Amino acid sequence: LQALATLNDTTYVETARHLGRRMMEAAEEPHGRLQFGARAVLSRQLRGEELAVLDAALARHMKDFGADPDAARELLGAGATAPPVETRTPEWAAYTMIASTLLNLDEALTKR
Repeated sequence: LQALATLNDTTYVETARHLGRRMMEAAEEPHGRLQFGARAVLSRQLRGEELAVLDAALARHMKDFGADPDAARELLGAGATAPPVETRTPEWAAYTMIASTLLNLDEALTKR
């Protein structure tokens, strides 16, 4: 049930959207953005294989949202802090999904 809440709840989608925006502003290139997201959520750098997995996921999300910009606008329109429609880009939606992935990692949700 926890995964359903953290993947679908409006608050978590908004949180991922804001983190996705911060990731995009943190660096020019994708690996720097992904590393920023990992540091913000996990307090550590991504390892090589983790970076490769997220890089592939980012490429897939970019392709999917590029083919369906309406889905990107819908995703980025969730919640009370929804940005204007004209600013809701497929790239931002892709980074929102990556941020959601990071926020839903067991390492991010569980203190050991």
